[in-house]
Amino acid sequence: MDSRYFRAQCPFCSEVYQLNKSLIGRVVACNKCRKSFRLEEEIGEQARPLPIQQEEKARVDSPVHSDGAASLDYNDSISPEIIEDFAKRFPNPPKGVWQVGDTLLDGMCQVLPLSKEKLYAEGGVGIVQRVRRKDWNVDLIIKSPKPGVVITESGKESFERECQTWIELGLHANIVSCYFVRRIEGIPRLFAELAPDGTLNDWISDKRLYKGSKEEALARIIDASIQFAWGLEHSHQQGLLHLDVKPGNVMISGSTVKVTDFGLSKFMSNIDIIFLE
Repeated sequence: MDSRYFRAQCPFCSEVYQLNKSLIGRVVACNKCRKSFRLEEEIGEQARPLPIQQEEKARVDSPVHSDGAASLDYNDSISPEIIEDFAKRFPNPPKGVWQVGDTLLDGMCQVLPLSKEKLYAEGGVGIVQRVRRKDWNVDLIIKSPKPGVVITESGKESFERECQTWIELGLHANIVSCYFVRRIEGIPRLFAELAPDGTLNDWISDKRLYKGSKEEALARIIDASIQFAWGLEHSHQQGLLHLDVKPGNVMISGSTVKVTDFGLSKFMSNIDIIFLE
């Protein structure tokens, strides 16, 4: 097994996972039995799970870890000054975009700036914002179809089904985790792991991928390619083909490469448009 990975076993149902060592010490939930536990210290190629109490797990649909996403470069709580600043800079956001400081899901999540300069990002038919799930103390992204894209009940159910295929991939270091889907204001919204360092397309465009000597750039490209292949291999083992492989669907989180937007390409192909370039 690659030295960056170890095998972990759910203490409740004995389901076995291959996980990145960076997850040791974090809270995860088993994709099979949905019960949560902590990955404690590494023991050979195993990690010792420690069952924990997590009242919210009864309402969570997917594997999660409690502290994997990067924190904002602000204070832990969003200050009134930051809320006021973004309200002034974005006084009339488009329909479907929340203001910084707004709360969702009965106060469970709070809207954050996507970055120091951006309130949100958008593609042809989708909007991306950043939220903090307070009970997990972790930042997530929320992806929403733009108003008018998903109108009928059958369309909403189709979107939710395709999101579910992504959720059921479970935990893997080289896949952006999709945690759950909830309807807010009648629209299904997807909550997923935050990968704070942009897409592979960004790294190609601004030359970060080629930074340093030829040897350093080549090593970086090969490493990204291998990690990308690991993510796709995991999805193929689960019987899921991505259908929209491109640099824009590859996220960077530190030194880790993660494939994203599983299943959504199939949904969007049904309405003949592309979701979130």
